[in-house]
Amino acid sequence: MKSMPASDNNPNWNSPQDGEGDSANDSSGDSKRDRLAPFSPMRLVLLSPDARRKRDLKETRLGWKMAALGWEFSSHVVAGVALGWGADYLFPNLGHWGIIFGSSASVLVGTATFLRSAMKLNSELEGDGKKPQNGGKNG
Repeated sequence: MKSMPASDNNPNWNSPQDGEGDSANDSSGDSKRDRLAPFSPMRLVLLSPDARRKRDLKETRLGWKMAALGWEFSSHVVAGVALGWGADYLFPNLGHWGIIFGSSASVLVGTATFLRSAMKLNSELEGDGKKPQNGGKNG
């Protein structure tokens, strides 16, 4: 069986051949880092301890925001079921329609709130908290 060079074993590894990739010899203007695959380990940047601490703090805040979205959704559902159960208790003539309506309404309200908050969080992540200048309208 023919042995292959290490760079041929991994299709995501775009290492330059002998003499290629020097930024001084590169006529296209691309640096070696720009030609690497998006998830190549060669793209990793070493961070200073202060920058790493800031990144970790930002990621921790993001994690807590995501956890808050889940808790908010579940609290909407629990509150709706509790209100429906209370309506069934106060008005026994309704049958179980209070809890059915309460749980259905709470899932709808919880989903709408979850989606709205998730979209807001997503726009914060993609745009670093910047809002569009024209109010989100194109043109």
